[in-house]
Amino acid sequence: MLADMRKVTITGASGFVGKNLVAKLKDERGVEVAIFNFKRNSIFRPKTLRELMEGSSVIYHLAAVNDPKDPGILKTNILGTWGVLEAARRYASTSKVVFASSFAVYKTPLLGEVVDERFATFPRNIYGFTKLVGEKLCLFYSKVFGMRVAIARISNIYGPGMPPFKHSVVSTFIERISNRKGIEISGSGEQTRDFIYVDDVLDALIVMGDKDKPIGVFNICSGEAVSINNLVEIIEEKFKKKTKKIYKKEGDEGGYWRGDNRKASKLLLWRPRHKFKL
Repeated sequence: MLADMRKVTITGASGFVGKNLVAKLKDERGVEVAIFNFKRNSIFRPKTLRELMEGSSVIYHLAAVNDPKDPGILKTNILGTWGVLEAARRYASTSKVVFASSFAVYKTPLLGEVVDERFATFPRNIYGFTKLVGEKLCLFYSKVFGMRVAIARISNIYGPGMPPFKHSVVSTFIERISNRKGIEISGSGEQTRDFIYVDDVLDALIVMGDKDKPIGVFNICSGEAVSINNLVEIIEEKFKKKTKKIYKKEGDEGGYWRGDNRKASKLLLWRPRHKFKL
């Protein structure tokens, strides 16, 4: 799987997915992992990325701000993506770029709808908007400059070590329920999420970095729908603790998410190996 990878460049290596990807790649013999260094490199200044990118067979662009309230979200997620693509064009034109996008680019699905790559895009927050613009930049560089770019639209990631209170409902609920603290649930709690285990995401990213695999947009998701109420029950069962649930009647339920990963299965020969469990 990694036979064609000699040097791999990663932005966002300090994030949850980035740290796990670095660890997995470093376990592979003969793979040099070049990690973005804040003292020497800037995603806003392509020329500072020359040494980082030269000789790379794959560039993973994972660096992003995911907090919609962070004032740097537009600059980092849009201008930073341009900087990485421009640096790749100048200094690593034969490499493949893998861009980590999100299900947040999609329109909120109604009950019964399944989200495939042709599903309407209409982000419901600024984070999803910046990821969609990042995708457009990737497609522009692919079409105009012939750059090989693969876009991973990733659903709700979970896994060991993912910090709570940072847009992971799984980690946040685990933290609160395990410490016997109450939780707030928007709406009825019957809304669903497509949870994807971090190891499955890593497998997908590595496959997407293969020079012989196709470019384009791919859903990286489990294809399972887990309701918020069911998630709470699973956590309560695991920790043998009951929690106080407060239902916010006027809250935003956030849709009924279940992704379709058949395109990735067919073209990338990737399938998630983990059913949802804790």
